[in-house]
Amino acid sequence: MRTLCVVTVACSILTGWAAGASAAGRKPVKVAYREGTGVVQPGATDGFTLTCPRAEPNAIGGYFGTDSRASAAAVTLTESAPPGSKIGRKWVVGVKDLTDQPQSYFAGAVCASGGPYVAAFHNGAVDAGGTDGFNAKCPRAAPNAVAGIVYTTAKQDTGQLELATSVAGAHSWATELQNTSAQSQPFVSGAVCASTKVRVKYLESDASSVQPGAMDSAAGNCPRAAPHAAGGGFGIPASDPFGDVTVAGSFPTGKGRGWDVTVANQGTVPRGYFAGVVCLG
Repeated sequence: MRTLCVVTVACSILTGWAAGASAAGRKPVKVAYREGTGVVQPGATDGFTLTCPRAEPNAIGGYFGTDSRASAAAVTLTESAPPGSKIGRKWVVGVKDLTDQPQSYFAGAVCASGGPYVAAFHNGAVDAGGTDGFNAKCPRAAPNAVAGIVYTTAKQDTGQLELATSVAGAHSWATELQNTSAQSQPFVSGAVCASTKVRVKYLESDASSVQPGAMDSAAGNCPRAAPHAAGGGFGIPASDPFGDVTVAGSFPTGKGRGWDVTVANQGTVPRGYFAGVVCLG
């Protein structure tokens, strides 16, 4: 079991619940993870394209993290998306090194049986030094959001865009991006959506605070009715500005029953945040 809840990282427990839609004759969903490890160079990006097994052929999300015990963030997420317009067996995960030293990291794909699963996309652009995003709504035939989609469409991805929020809503997934470059940056964000044949439940933490230059983490375990942790997200209070808080780790734990979400505050004042976990059954 990996955890970033060590020494310099405080932990809170995810508790709040909201159930997905019910459906008669539903078959239990199976979830598997496919993972790779790598080293990302200082200030650079790196990543993987991962392929799901035939028994769990739907790539419905991604995850990443490090085994670093540093008090400040080592890497952040820059890309998490299917390689095409439909949900298939492949998922792409990209990370950026936030430090001046090479960083080891792991990245993976969440793979699920059942479905159908569909993707909803939005094209946008973030002004230089600004933030922008979109709340991608799931279609009526597949109303339950299970993961976010995000990637840049710039010719070269050098980590210009960092996540400022990525969290499930009411039949939607909200994404906000921070542009760290001096030029406008194009992006695609969206949602992976599950039909009512898939049992979806959500855990959400109470609001917490992360100190300047530090990290904070929330962890949750999925219930028996939906025992497979399929993804995590984070948001910030409505009164706080976007841009200071980013994700520093989001990955399954406890043989897939739990999920950890770690955020980092890159600003100069304390910032609030909350975290969430998506569970399938």
